[in-house]
Amino acid sequence: MKNPQRALDAITASGKPVASYTVREITLGLAGVLEKIMSPLVTGRKPEHIIEWAPSLFAMTHSTAECEKLLAGGRKAFEAAAYAWADTVPLAEAKRMLDSAMEAGKRLAEVSDEGEDDTSEGAAGNAGAATGG
Repeated sequence: MKNPQRALDAITASGKPVASYTVREITLGLAGVLEKIMSPLVTGRKPEHIIEWAPSLFAMTHSTAECEKLLAGGRKAFEAAAYAWADTVPLAEAKRMLDSAMEAGKRLAEVSDEGEDDTSEGAAGNAGAATGG
């Protein structure tokens, strides 16, 4: 671990309010959901279209229990709920949520083994995807 204070900050962060939502900090439970939905925050894949972020943003703004309940019906059921939710979120709010989600992913990468290497993928390697860069 490079910096104990950054580790403490990542562990104690509680989420960031964006409009009527709170973008949750990445917990162990949330990380499991993000893995199950193959989130770009976990895979490092750069989405071609902003709507591809909907499942990740849905997961980061809803409880792990709610996400797991939806996932019990299959990934397609989860995605259907995420896209229906996304249809209610103004684009400006979605972009702010995505910025917050990327910040949470960076904090997680800084304290994980993957964050020890500047060539790692995942959230830290996907920072440009949030801004289209």
